[in-house]
Amino acid sequence: MIYKKCLICGKEFSIIPSRAKTAKYCSTICQLEMLKKTGGVWKGKKRSKKTIQRMKDANNPGRFKLESTPWNKGKTGVYSEESLKKMGDASKGRTPWNKGKTGVYSEETIKKIKDARAKQKNPSGKSHWAWKENPGYSAVHKWLVRKYGNPLSCDICGKIGQSVSRKNETTYWDIEWSNKTGRYIKDIKHFRGLCIKCHINHDKRT
Repeated sequence: MIYKKCLICGKEFSIIPSRAKTAKYCSTICQLEMLKKTGGVWKGKKRSKKTIQRMKDANNPGRFKLESTPWNKGKTGVYSEESLKKMGDASKGRTPWNKGKTGVYSEETIKKIKDARAKQKNPSGKSHWAWKENPGYSAVHKWLVRKYGNPLSCDICGKIGQSVSRKNETTYWDIEWSNKTGRYIKDIKHFRGLCIKCHINHDKRT
């Protein structure tokens, strides 16, 4: 590793050897500070006088005017009729490389692919790359339904769960997972099934 001194804050930072000539700042915060000082222009970057003038006129450091006219607006007849005809003729009669192609793989190869995919195991639980020790409210409830399904009955009044239809023709399960310990983690022991009425009364008390 190579150590350099930040041009903004003076802090020493480490970099890989390949960035020895280009690295000047220790963080993006220092980079932004530099841009503020230079009016949005990267220090040391060469721009033509014409470009600099256009940027000044735009009164928007580092960018051109948003209402600037595209170079090709209103331009027609860029290509001559002869050129257009040549381009049209060149594309005629071309057959896509995969048109009508079936059976690219042999049955043996297809079987090998299927067997290999069957052996693949997608990571789940704590081994999954998106696992969070402290997930959000919605994530925990979705995990409960996905792993354990909907609760069968209410833990307080004993009501049996059933699917109920709404006016918009969608349905919902009338027994919900309710947290009983105040800890929203992916562990079934912290939850129990409650009907909507008991769930509301329970949340009011807690």
